Amino acid sequence: MSSKKGKKILIIGGTGFIGSVLVDVLNHHEEASVSVVHSQPLKEVIPSRALYYRLSAEEPAIEGLMAAHDVVVVLIRPHKKAMQNIANAIRKAQPSHVVYASTTLLYDDADTPQAEDARLRPVSAHELEKSEEERLLKAAAKNKTALTIARLGSVYGDRGSDGIVSRAFHAAFQGEPLRVRSLSSVRDYIHVEDVARALAALALRSSRQHEVINISSGAGADLEKVLRLIERVAGKSIKRTEGRKIKESGKIIADNKKYVKRFGGPTIDLKAGLKKTFERFRSWYDRRT
Repeated sequence: MSSKKGKKILIIGGTGFIGSVLVDVLNHHEEASVSVVHSQPLKEVIPSRALYYRLSAEEPAIEGLMAAHDVVVVLIRPHKKAMQNIANAIRKAQPSHVVYASTTLLYDDADTPQAEDARLRPVSAHELEKSEEERLLKAAAKNKTALTIARLGSVYGDRGSDGIVSRAFHAAFQGEPLRVRSLSSVRDYIHVEDVARALAALALRSSRQHEVINISSGAGADLEKVLRLIERVAGKSIKRTEGRKIKESGKIIADNKKYVKRFGGPTIDLKAGLKKTFERFRSWYDRRT
């Protein structure tokens, strides 16, 4: 559907890894008026034409901000008290549309890509928290509020992430060993720029119904393959050591047909994405020396 002229978008967690890239993308859309909620001081983030509000997602003021916006994008890390406050604010403020960044890791361990209606089987503590947040928001988003749950693949692209790709690049640049749990684990990796463009498209469109959409590459890669590609683009070897074992799924791939049909799908493949990530890390490490 077409974008709504003058749409007001509130991003909760807009200075984080994904949020800062999303703000950059929305900066190119003149029809978007963007506000950002952040709890930490602005450091490396360069304020754009967005309005920045420093407050915690646990504070009552969130409700007033929601009431002044058409769309709310929720990007914060799992936090029970903050999400309960956000859910309560949604009930009262009734924004037109809420976009929530969830994870494809909620799907069951399977050899085939999992569609949006596939069975969920959260395993780790993080996955259980995301599953509970989905439930909270579904219960809160009623009447005038449409809820879009964007289940994201394994997002990478800069040091702002604490995922395995970011840790691997740090290990390569610092010459330190990388702790890994399973080199055979398969994940659906997607670059943060593709994720941000998809979230922007979701926020800018008009929505009247609840839905789930996978924002993913639709293809899996095992960790050993990813590490070999990182070593190749970085020109450095990475020593692997055994990390602490946790309960986790072995193979998670999300079906991205809906994402491809609606928004064209990802534009950055894994090899190109890791090259872009390497350049970001190299630039940062060069500035530190």
